[in-house]
Amino acid sequence: MRVTIFDQLGNVIRTFCAPSIMSFPMDVCVNDNYEIFIVDNRRHSIHVFDYNGNNLRSICGNGTISFPISVCINAAGELVVTDNHQSFNMTFFNQSGELIRAFESRNRHLQCLASTVHGVDKIFLATKDYRVYMYDCSKGK
Repeated sequence: MRVTIFDQLGNVIRTFCAPSIMSFPMDVCVNDNYEIFIVDNRRHSIHVFDYNGNNLRSICGNGTISFPISVCINAAGELVVTDNHQSFNMTFFNQSGELIRAFESRNRHLQCLASTVHGVDKIFLATKDYRVYMYDCSKGK
């Protein structure tokens, strides 16, 4: 449950721990406002910290998503959270945590490893069966 921030040369700038807040971190991204978004799979949420380790807020803890696997920021500045609980789900939030839109795939992928976004609506998913899937959320697919 430790976050370590490095400079460009690999020197440690800061380290902080959050074991009382996080349970099972799986992915991380940052924005231009010096905020760190950390996926917590077991607490069904995204925890937001500043670079000093202050807990700013939690997103998705209201049951909107289950067992998130990744968080990314798309070209529109939206947080894209993916999970694979009952099916592969893609949920878009503003960076304050307000729900914008959500999509559910008909597919349930076994052992999702990572996902990322391209542009505003394309999501790429890597799975343990050596496959990469692309979802285009602009078309609801």
